[in-house]
Amino acid sequence: MEQYEPDRLTPAQVAAMRRSLRNGRAAMTRRSLLRVSAGGALAAGGIGALSGCGIPAAGKTAGGMSAQDHSAQEKVVNFSNWTEYIDVDDKGKGHPTLDTFRRRTGISVKYTEDINDNNEFFGKIKPQL
Repeated sequence: MEQYEPDRLTPAQVAAMRRSLRNGRAAMTRRSLLRVSAGGALAAGGIGALSGCGIPAAGKTAGGMSAQDHSAQEKVVNFSNWTEYIDVDDKGKGHPTLDTFRRRTGISVKYTEDINDNNEFFGKIKPQL
């Protein structure tokens, strides 16, 4: 496979870039340096002022234990979804995607359409998190 190499600049393009860095918009002047440093100081001060607001950073609590893996014995997936969000067969009863998943994996699916709103659903599952 060939390596990609960017196009080389022509001597005229190189000369134009040098002129721009010396005298053009990209030139470093005293005024542009002060503008950048004043903006940086203002941004740093604003961030410092806002750091006192809000909630503490998330972290791990000591003594946390992961749950046991029961996937080898319990071949079931509990799947909650928004209403009318998954494909339905012509009869309106089955879900072809879930049926294909069951056949291919041997895992049964407990499918419920019980999500109406993100906030409501989060309130429902929050205790489990």
